[in-house]
Amino acid sequence: MPVRFRRAVLILACVLASGCSLFAPRLSSDEIPGAIKDLGGTSRKDRLIAMHSLARTGSPAVPALLAMIREGDENRRYQAVRTLGLMGSGAGEAAPALAVLLADESLTFPSSVAGALGEIGPASLAPVREALRSPSESARYWSVSVAEKFAGGDEAVIADLVQVTGDSSAAVVARAETALLRLGSPAVPALARGLASGNREVQSSCTWILGRSDDERARAALAALEDQGGAAGAEPVETSAAVSATPAASAAPGPLRLAVADLAPRSVAASDAAIAGDWLRSDLVSSKAFVVLERQQMERVLAEQSPRRTGCTSEDCAVQLGRLLSVQRIVVGSFGKVQGAFVLDVRVVSVESGAVVYTGQARGENDRKLGKGIRELALRMAREVR
Repeated sequence: MPVRFRRAVLILACVLASGCSLFAPRLSSDEIPGAIKDLGGTSRKDRLIAMHSLARTGSPAVPALLAMIREGDENRRYQAVRTLGLMGSGAGEAAPALAVLLADESLTFPSSVAGALGEIGPASLAPVREALRSPSESARYWSVSVAEKFAGGDEAVIADLVQVTGDSSAAVVARAETALLRLGSPAVPALARGLASGNREVQSSCTWILGRSDDERARAALAALEDQGGAAGAEPVETSAAVSATPAASAAPGPLRLAVADLAPRSVAASDAAIAGDWLRSDLVSSKAFVVLERQQMERVLAEQSPRRTGCTSEDCAVQLGRLLSVQRIVVGSFGKVQGAFVLDVRVVSVESGAVVYTGQARGENDRKLGKGIRELALRMAREVR
């Protein structure tokens, strides 16, 4: 089949079907260099054809794609990483190099690298577990997101994630805690063992996560810890039972109902402030520490009861808003840009007393760093807001 005709067929197939790689031709060894050139070119059509043809070719194309990554050009590296992810299990030999790439602090697309490792599958597991112990914070952070994908049926990976909760980076710890929360019951045995690890940070994280589990084994592990007065060699940690004895929790058993009010924009567009609020809302939901009112629910209730609802940043306004929404805590604050960095400032107000019960901040020079900061802020709020 002539090359031009094959390309026309591929483009048509990509339009009509979601999986272009199924229709792409496998390349011979002589055709791979030309496809690599097209993959790094400026023509979107040629890149699309090259990407799916190389992915269809599989392992014979991997060495050329790895060489493309080593060249250092950011766009070419990105296209090569996308192709390896599309290749899936056929790109197994590329997994160690991709895991090493996560340690590159200048990398602008770490989530794509993590995604490719996840698509490659089991061949990624060993290098990802090794990257969890990397000196690079970036490598450890993104490796957690890949490890989570494989952790459901692998006790050793879950144990690794438990150990990561003792990491020196708060962002890495927050990511590991979120992963373990999402895993649910399969993580409980490893978390219970973590209570006796002797590491204060690991023990604290395990106590916090188990306290938010509905699994009977989690409650039994926390009860045993309380009976022993804390794990041997570790400082006492506040267990879920101890938390439930505090005045705030006894007044409001179960997770607190919480809403995030519209953030006041500071030198940014209102839409940017709304996005930052959505990120915080989503991460608070992931923490499983609160019953978080969805933005659509808020807007529906407020449209019916309080048409004048914008610009609510004072404590008095927050209390009124919280009563309208029937929540116990309401988050108010602002989002803006200060000296080149995005800054999210929040205050959590008790609707019952009108008191500010928590203040916090997240910062970041770009979307990636801001996202990490907001995730860390949400985990701190989940620990400290009562």
